[in-house]
Amino acid sequence: MTELGKKIAVSVASLVVIIVSSATCGEPPGRITATTPTATVVEPEIQAALDNLHPGCREVDAELQSATAHALKLLQRNGIDDETQLTLLQHLRQSTPADFGSLDVSCAQQLGTLVALRMLREGK
Repeated sequence: MTELGKKIAVSVASLVVIIVSSATCGEPPGRITATTPTATVVEPEIQAALDNLHPGCREVDAELQSATAHALKLLQRNGIDDETQLTLLQHLRQSTPADFGSLDVSCAQQLGTLVALRMLREGK
């Protein structure tokens, strides 16, 4: 297998890990808000970034946070340390179309693509 083939295989595997780790069975629960008893405290900047992804993302906030946490760990394991949860969420929003609110997009899949492309660009 060529070097490029190996990089693509690793990137595709990384994409699958992110998508599978953020997938849920059945219909997702209602969006978690500050009034939901099980809600956790989220930094205002993170919450604003999550809010910017709705209603276009089919995932709820907790699923998006989990997906970004997995993506961040994957990037860090590959020596890419210049991202944070906030920057990943911002990049995710920047990678979606302007009419995003009218779509039903799997943001976890989109995030997986962003991570795979970033790893390819960095030669990982």
